[in-house]
Amino acid sequence: MSKLKAPMPLLIIDVVGSLLLLWGLIEHFGWAQLMPEAWRFPYYQPLLLVLGLLMIALYQFFIVLDALRHRRRG
Repeated sequence: MSKLKAPMPLLIIDVVGSLLLLWGLIEHFGWAQLMPEAWRFPYYQPLLLVLGLLMIALYQFFIVLDALRHRRRG
């Protein structure tokens, strides 16, 4: 059984995406206000959530494609 390997930049993007998603959830549910008042703009919470999910999805997409390539090779 071969191991799937993702490039380090994709792993870093995944971690940053996870942090953005966490930040968006914290802001959305009002547990804390992490974004300074001067930086806030309309709909910044959903933007953090969607951006984080897209960054995480990029890594997941790569892993699935790599697994399918390994499966075809045998």
